[in-house]
Amino acid sequence: MSREKNSKKRWVNDLKDKQFFPRESLLTDLRKVNNLRTAHNMFVAGFVTLLFTSAVRDYMETKSINLGLRTLKNGFQNFPFAFKIWMVMQSSSIIFFVVYRSWAARRYELLSKTSSVWALDAIFLVAYIMYQGALAVVPAKFILDEYIAPLSTVLLTIEQLRIMMKTHAFVRSTAARMLTNDTGDEKGGKVYYPKFAKFAYFMFAPVLVYKDEYPRNTKIRWSFVAWYFLEIVMCVMYTAFLFERFVFMRFEELRDQMFQPKALILGICDTLLPSILIFLVTFHLLFHSWHNFFAELLRFADRLFYKDWWNSSNFDALFGAWNMIVHDWFYVYVYKDVYGKLHNKQFARFIVFLFSAVMHEYVYSMSFRYLYPIMFISFIFIGLQMTLSPGKRADSDLSMWFVYIVSVDLISSLYAMEFYARLYCSTKSYHKYHTFMPRSWICFLESNDTLWM
Repeated sequence: MSREKNSKKRWVNDLKDKQFFPRESLLTDLRKVNNLRTAHNMFVAGFVTLLFTSAVRDYMETKSINLGLRTLKNGFQNFPFAFKIWMVMQSSSIIFFVVYRSWAARRYELLSKTSSVWALDAIFLVAYIMYQGALAVVPAKFILDEYIAPLSTVLLTIEQLRIMMKTHAFVRSTAARMLTNDTGDEKGGKVYYPKFAKFAYFMFAPVLVYKDEYPRNTKIRWSFVAWYFLEIVMCVMYTAFLFERFVFMRFEELRDQMFQPKALILGICDTLLPSILIFLVTFHLLFHSWHNFFAELLRFADRLFYKDWWNSSNFDALFGAWNMIVHDWFYVYVYKDVYGKLHNKQFARFIVFLFSAVMHEYVYSMSFRYLYPIMFISFIFIGLQMTLSPGKRADSDLSMWFVYIVSVDLISSLYAMEFYARLYCSTKSYHKYHTFMPRSWICFLESNDTLWM
């Protein structure tokens, strides 16, 4: 028996807790280095030059200047309706906090009545599952019933997942104290539970792991806020410009021959460089500028939103450093729980990738209004590879990055082809298996019947 207890204790000690410290984001520190600051300035100068030359070309050819604004306008159609859904989701979290606080207070009053406590816990558990289910189903139904443009849907689904993950983090972190009767300090016979101010701060702070206290800066640096806001605007415009100029325009040109092998290869090759640029700009937008913007407004001091993923030599290190906010949530609330119960690191790691694959595929499927599980399959494939050979270094950094970059471009091209197939391609016949096949595959097969004869 003592050996079993020592084994369990060793398993628990293997699972480190998430700690928060005051620190700047890595790119913020790197920009203090002269050479890297110069590289950053060159990139910004190249961005401005590209916009300028494109504006001149647009004006000379069409007498108008667009610069991706058409893409933004189309992508954010019906945004006010999406914002209303977000407001309802955010407001529901307040109602949930009131219910949670009532359960915690009532439970403390009934500690001496075991049967009553069990019944109360069961009622709250059912209510919690129903709330999470409603957060998952109701917004999805509105998205499917009403037309919400892809970019608006991306923001809405990400916020939907964020609220669900934060709610679970709050309950998972604080309910454990309620169940073990560790509710904090008692003063004058009154038990102190998590306050609404802490819950509200957590719901808006750029973090998914709940703590009662986080390191805070003493003041808001408004010059930083202005700079991060400017970076957000520039990155959004640059991303829209890249999509419109080098992705959408290219597939529009290939529209009549899109489902021929030649057009498929040309589309993938021509969008390789734009895909890399979009990948880098999107990273900077989401994980640096956006998170730092809100962190500065809320004086949130721990800015470790990512690590130096560009120095990774294997996919394990890459995915562990790419998005630290989500990585920490999966580690604390999925990996640790699975590993703590089953004591199998490989299985716990695979479960993390399975959850991540479902979440990524959900965002893509809802945004484009079709199920094309390339993202899901790629996550599962990488998850299996990392599970079977964790930490295995690639033959070289170059080979790992070559595979990753080509994969990003291939996934982007295939999603773009499916999008245009549903716009412009109507199938010649209908079979039951068409329901489970991507439209682009069906159009490709029908356009190349002679290849299969």
